[in-house]
Amino acid sequence: MRHGHDGHFLSRLERVSKTHLELAKQLYYNPRLVRAIMRRFGGAGPDGRLAIALDVGAGAPHVIVNREGTFITCLGAGMGVGNKPVMSREMLDGHLHFHRRLQRSYESLDLLSRKRWGRDGMLGTIRRKADDLSFEDIADILPLQPLLQPEFVECFEAAAAGVVKRRIYLMNLVRKHPKNAAVKHRHLMQTYWRDLWEMANCYVLLNAGGPSDLLLDMDPKDGDPLSVKHAHALLDGQIALGLRALWGAAVRGPFLIRSFERLLAESDVRSGCVHAVATLAVIALRHNAHREEVEHILRRYPVDPDALEPPSLTHAICSLALDVIANPERYSDLQRSVGKVVYADNKLPEPYKCTDVEDAPDELIMALGASLGNDFRMEWCFLRFFFACLPWIARTEAQDLFLPAAFACHHDQAAEAVKLLVRHHQVDQTPQPTRVERSPGRNDACNCGSGKKFKQCCMRASP
Repeated sequence: MRHGHDGHFLSRLERVSKTHLELAKQLYYNPRLVRAIMRRFGGAGPDGRLAIALDVGAGAPHVIVNREGTFITCLGAGMGVGNKPVMSREMLDGHLHFHRRLQRSYESLDLLSRKRWGRDGMLGTIRRKADDLSFEDIADILPLQPLLQPEFVECFEAAAAGVVKRRIYLMNLVRKHPKNAAVKHRHLMQTYWRDLWEMANCYVLLNAGGPSDLLLDMDPKDGDPLSVKHAHALLDGQIALGLRALWGAAVRGPFLIRSFERLLAESDVRSGCVHAVATLAVIALRHNAHREEVEHILRRYPVDPDALEPPSLTHAICSLALDVIANPERYSDLQRSVGKVVYADNKLPEPYKCTDVEDAPDELIMALGASLGNDFRMEWCFLRFFFACLPWIARTEAQDLFLPAAFACHHDQAAEAVKLLVRHHQVDQTPQPTRVERSPGRNDACNCGSGKKFKQCCMRASP
């Protein structure tokens, strides 16, 4: 019976040009692939059939299949498909690309399962290495990204819960033991440090294949993605941690605009303001179609150059973000210059050692600049550099965020760094000061501009 069906298939292939023969045969001999493609497309029509275009444009030849993925017939160029749903060639190519990528992931996972460390060992490596997770490690993990998204979400949420719980405890410890907290509670601070970096690295891996459906609308209470709240913990002050959170936000882009617009309007603490403005800025830099929308949001907080008093922090940061969006190359040059200084200060092995820093790979230089451990809440210059990295973050790939293993930091001062993070978090929770208008004295000029003394003008109307 199969041979008779093969004969029917071959006879109908006469309607198709030679350029489409291989694609038609691939679909015919792999009904499992066709079923997978149909599920992604949305299924067959009411009659249980689907027309798949073999070329672009109107009048393209089509293959007709049923919901089991079995070949029905082949229609040549110009032949009508009736009322059947049609999968265009562009959609077919996208589904085939996804299938090939998934197939490679299954092969990689099968190979990984034969290794001594296996999948659980790989997830443990992400946590154990923390900020030392390297370019080579990510290259091994990325092929498995489509298959391991649920595990990345689980690790991400567990680390986020640990950050929230330990942060409160650490703040109390630092308050009680400001001088020796890093020594007395080193293990706890190391755990907090690993939680932060596990969050950052898992957030990057979650979004490495594009916006993750697993992070959309996970919190039904208010409609905000759960990651908006958890990624906030990543902006704990360190430049490298914050930039990884922003890379994930840049990939997800338009999904987050409304959430961070609300965060900017409602936040009365420093980290909330920085988080909201930086996220909106990096979205505008990556998604040009939404640039005007983001700029409109940021311009609600203008800076008056003639003002006698400095503007609020929110106004200053929004002004900085608008300047970065308008002049991305100028700020990328700042990141590049800092990266060159870091490169020149490192004792590098081959093949990364260059006699002239100008000969070093640009992506490596930019990654070095984005890997600084400074706290951007300590000085305005660090905050400005943090924003200067946004144009590169908006356009780079996930793997390029990580340095080669030869540049591994091997932090032995994690406890001191965490103590700084926690201490600055305490300061950060203080609401931004609000400007209070000083009431004029009785004999001072009235502040309404009438030219009269206050006691002869508005003071009479005052209660």
